[in-house]
Amino acid sequence: SSIPASEIEKRFRKELGYITPKVGVSASIFDEKGHQLLVRRTDDFSWCLPCGWAEVGETPEESLQREVVEETGLEVQVMNQIRLGSRMPGDFNLPHTTYHLQFHCVVTGGLIRESHETTDVGYYDVATISDWHLDHKIEADAAHNYWSRILNND
Repeated sequence: SSIPASEIEKRFRKELGYITPKVGVSASIFDEKGHQLLVRRTDDFSWCLPCGWAEVGETPEESLQREVVEETGLEVQVMNQIRLGSRMPGDFNLPHTTYHLQFHCVVTGGLIRESHETTDVGYYDVATISDWHLDHKIEADAAHNYWSRILNND
């Protein structure tokens, strides 16, 4: 930014105290059979779509591209938004209000690999998964519905 650091600090101090929701992003990536790319998390060993928190200085699409590479090794192009979800304080025993932007993504490069955040990465039939992270079953179901309505050309 071309804004002097002293001006940025002044603006941030003026905004202190106004708390806004955290923003999460998740990727719905499909193979030709409609199976979804899922990761098993290392923190609680549950399954989820590739996801993470949006970061300051990134668009939601840039945050999602970064998270997908970090967790799966794949590079993606972010396409259409599938879902906007929210969690309120107390949901899943969490303290924050959070918004979750779910996007359909298409793989453009990279190779599938695990990371320090994931123990398994691959395409799965979501009907076979039972140990979901928080509300990621809702996200997986929304993605499957999107694939069935929009992407499945059968």
